[in-house]
Amino acid sequence: MKLMTVNTHSLVGEDFPLRAEAFFESILLELPDVIAMQEVNQTPDAPVVDSDTVSRFVSSGASIPIREDNYAYWLWRKLSEEGISYYWTWFPIKRGYGRYDEGLATFSRLPIDAVETVYLSPNRDYEDWHTRAALAIQCGARGEWFYNAHMSRWSGQGGFMDEWKRLKGSFSTKESLWLMGDLNNPAEVRDEGYDTVTKDGFFDAYLLAKDRSGEATARRGIDGWGDGNADDGLRIDHVWCSERREILRYRTVFDGKDLPVVSDHFGVIVEAESKQGRGGF
Repeated sequence: MKLMTVNTHSLVGEDFPLRAEAFFESILLELPDVIAMQEVNQTPDAPVVDSDTVSRFVSSGASIPIREDNYAYWLWRKLSEEGISYYWTWFPIKRGYGRYDEGLATFSRLPIDAVETVYLSPNRDYEDWHTRAALAIQCGARGEWFYNAHMSRWSGQGGFMDEWKRLKGSFSTKESLWLMGDLNNPAEVRDEGYDTVTKDGFFDAYLLAKDRSGEATARRGIDGWGDGNADDGLRIDHVWCSERREILRYRTVFDGKDLPVVSDHFGVIVEAESKQGRGGF
């Protein structure tokens, strides 16, 4: 089973079309079983997508329609043209950068059996850039859940800690799950978000991996991390599992060394052994 997470920072910057093509080509090469994407944007004045042109889409229940420049829709369409089938969902969360419908998107090679959304911030104000949420899908014969989250930095009070409490509350009825995304909490910093997730019983795929390449997933020069040396690396994009799993390989990707740079974040690919006798990926 191959999992990928990446904060796509989509539609932003003059070089975005080139980055988008590089991302598409990378997906064709890697063909992950599940792809968790954050900052998946569309412009609110683009034409609404004709529902007859969309298939394998599972609604997140959002009232905002998918528009023609939606990054997830664009990627799904490009892959479909190459005969690559993914099931997918998209959940708009807020007004990103004052100009985008910003959301989370998750793709799966297997049919999506269920979709859940969880608001992590105390309010659901679409115009407030602080609004945070998670998008979860269930798929495969094992009935595993795959969470896709974009969370806040640690602030001591509020921020990540309050969001984590809300997210953890949604885990209670789920036996086996994966948590992927931009958690905005460096693995290198003690007694903050990273240690909170660990103490609550989650396993970091990076530490479990038999083979690892790369570590940092962002530089301090990116938006929100302007403090400190811009050359310092931060491991803030993560893949966690709720039970100890056999992780065959962990890779930092989209860093210009392993796959082209496609965003202000690098991505992560984790290859894990599937559970024997339970089907699925």
